[in-house]
Amino acid sequence: MEVKDRLDFVLEIVNHPELQQDDSVRKWLKDKENRRLYDSCRLYIEVGIRRGNRFSNGPKVAFREFKERMRRKGRRRFLLRFSVAASVFVITGLFGLWQYGRDVYEKDGGVRGHDVSVLPSFLPGKACAVLVTESGKSIVLDRQRAKNIQVGEGIEIGYDSLQRMHYTLSGKEEVHYHVLRVPKGGEYKLVLDDGTVVWLNSESEFRYPTVFRDSVRGVELKGEGYFSVVKNSRLPFVVSSSGIRTKVYGTEFNVRSYSGEPVNVTLVKGSISVTNEKEGEEYGLVPGENACFEKERPKISRIDVRRFTAWKSGSFYYKNESLEKIMSDLQRWYNFKTVYVDKELKNFRFELWVDRNCDFRTIVDLLMATNKIAIKMEEREIIVSEIKK
Repeated sequence: MEVKDRLDFVLEIVNHPELQQDDSVRKWLKDKENRRLYDSCRLYIEVGIRRGNRFSNGPKVAFREFKERMRRKGRRRFLLRFSVAASVFVITGLFGLWQYGRDVYEKDGGVRGHDVSVLPSFLPGKACAVLVTESGKSIVLDRQRAKNIQVGEGIEIGYDSLQRMHYTLSGKEEVHYHVLRVPKGGEYKLVLDDGTVVWLNSESEFRYPTVFRDSVRGVELKGEGYFSVVKNSRLPFVVSSSGIRTKVYGTEFNVRSYSGEPVNVTLVKGSISVTNEKEGEEYGLVPGENACFEKERPKISRIDVRRFTAWKSGSFYYKNESLEKIMSDLQRWYNFKTVYVDKELKNFRFELWVDRNCDFRTIVDLLMATNKIAIKMEEREIIVSEIKK
């Protein structure tokens, strides 16, 4: 494939990340040179955010600038520079972006007005949870404890090659209810009795049976979870969350149900129905739709599903999102508190697309480079103020 064709193909993948679900695209990205080109392009666009450029003309314009810089500077030399940065990006979680973006911003005449290198570091979250059995026994789960655990009740917990927790039951197959609690700064993945996979986000609680024996596969969620449900036309899968019931037979969807927020149910694949237990009416969703329960009746709309599912793939993704929403997600993952000098700051809107495993200082630098807000970090507290112009 010619260089121009490769660049155009990469542009399509950057603009449409869902293409990475295609086997042929994943195979293409396994090639080291192709992957470096993809990372370089994405890195360049993300650096643009640091420079205060929101790409109002769209990513295609940004990408044309990327290709023009390659032509001016010499393709080999420019690609090598970005490839090195991209390698650092992969290893350290956007640290390469942080350093390179700072250099570009300064060279282009920008005034940083801040230096995050001296700020304290907040580490990103990790796989951790606490399992509470029906008998009240609490078991701390993390990657270091990836060995089979006997929890009693004829149940053994193990881990597969993908670091997913799964159950091994004795021949008794009695139904017991377990609760999995994921703290701030944590996430966890488990496989249920029927093979359904559940990803749990920070500050979430999930109650489920160790084996499904009723007429429905019923579970309860507080917080946020992504579900990949094994199909069973005779036994529907039902998620109950803050009075909202999501009913499926086999599909992929996300449920967000944090305290103080409206419940959002987002369908990725298949079909589901949602019901507010107070109102009783059932509403169907198709892939790409989101049901937002701000009132008894849901507001159903087509959205970019990455808004609610990027966390499951290891990213933070926001497009024209309020600072309050962004900081709310960040503080769950990095475990800090946010203080706003002026309440109006909560309504400031930003675009942000970064790796969930990057150093928090990287995100601070990205937000401050917009020259809209100043961020002061003190121990586990973030103080946000407006930059007066």
